[in-house]
This record gives sequence, C-alpha cells and structure tokens, in this order.
Amino acid sequence: MDTLNKANQWDDKLAHGFKRGRSIVSNGAKHRKRRYVFKLDPWILRNRGRTAWKGERSSWGLADSAAIAKFAESVKSQFPDLNVLVNNAGIAGLEDYTADSIDLTRAYSTIQTNITGVVQLSAALLPTLRAQPQSTLIVTTSGLAFVPYPPGSVYSATKAFMHNWLDALRVQLRKTSVEVLELAPPYVQTELGGPQQASDPRAMPLDEFTKEVVQILEHNTIEKGEILVEKVRPLRTAEKDGKYQDFLDMFAVMHD
Repeated sequence: MDTLNKANQWDDKLAHGFKRGRSIVSNGAKHRKRRYVFKLDPWILRNRGRTAWKGERSSWGLADSAAIAKFAESVKSQFPDLNVLVNNAGIAGLEDYTADSIDLTRAYSTIQTNITGVVQLSAALLPTLRAQPQSTLIVTTSGLAFVPYPPGSVYSATKAFMHNWLDALRVQLRKTSVEVLELAPPYVQTELGGPQQASDPRAMPLDEFTKEVVQILEHNTIEKGEILVEKVRPLRTAEKDGKYQDFLDMFAVMHD
C-alpha cells in the first residue's frame, strides 16, 4: 500500500473517532500535499469497516497562500455546518549546516507548509467552526516538537512552533465552542522521511498508530488537549524526566 492510500486509511479511521453526523475537512496525505473535504455519512459511521467519508479531491498545497484562501471560501459555502478541521499536512527535509553551501529551499517550503499554511487555513475556517454548537480543530505536530531531530532542525522547529501556537490558541478559544487538539505522533511507518521510513522496524506501524489514536478519541482520554499514543510519551516528558539530552544524543547517532 503506498503512502497516499495509507493517508486515506488514516483519514478513514480518524473519521470514526468523531460523533456521527459531523462534517470534517482533512488536509491529509503529507508527501503528496493533496487535500480532502469530507462530508461524514451518519449511516456509514454506524457501520464500522466501511468508508467513513464522502470526499472531493483538491490538488493544491499548503505552500500556496492564494489557493488556501480560495479553498477556504469554497469550504465555507459548501459546508456551512463544518465542525471538524484536521490539519494533517506537512513536509519534512534535512539540512546540513556544516556544508560550505547550504540550500535552504526545502527549509523555506517546510516553514510555509507546516506553519504559515496551517495557520492560514485554520484562521480562515475558525469563524465557521465557532458558529457551530460544538466543533473541533485538530493539528498534527510531532514528538519532535518536544525533542528535535538534529538533521531535521527546521522540521522539528516547525512542530515546536505549532505546539506553542496550539497552547495559545486553546486559551484564546476556551470561551468558544471550539475544542483545540494537538496530535503528536511518534516515528511512524509512513513515507514522510522517504520510502525507507514506511518499512523501518524502529517506526510504529501505521495501523497500530491509527488504532490507538481512534481509541483515544472514542474513549475521550485526551489530556490537556493533547492526543498522545504511548510510544510518544517519553518524548513529551523528556525534559521533565531529565532525558532530553539523552534523546538528543540518540537522534544524532541514528543519523550518523
């Protein structure tokens, strides 16, 4: 199964974690930068194992600010009852700051996609979310928001930015109908870091990850607005546990 299909599978399973009848926008499929608009079908949600959404595909990317604005307007007109937004998009890359010539093209794209695009899309659709009796904004960050991966310094920093932004946004929106959630995955078997990651035995299998996330959503075992599977918790508490430098050193060795 290729990564796009795995991303579709993830969106399908994630949809089961929400109460039936909700409308959801997910900007999934990280490496292909495709975006999906989903209208949940209540009957389908009562029947596990079936496709949990009906979608329309859009091939723009979060690096395109004009396209984001146009897409958001389209969503607001087509789905005025939208009450779930899942910002699951992102790209990653490596930088070598020991090189004589440093190409930051990928770094700039990573910042635009992982930070600017997510903030812009969220801001554009928040008025629609706030208009609903209950709504949810989910943004995917990473365990690297808490301990950076040195070769992927910009990617790690974008996720740390989003973690802080979500903390602040959650406070701003606490008197509204919008629930703000952060999904921080560990190292998962996808192709975000390249084709080899999808079969890396050190990474958490995607099916296992999605199953645990859906269980957290279904049983509402979310702590302080953070959706954390067990395998990412050591990173989340690394600084408090005095393990931050240990993880940092381990990540450096993994790349060498």
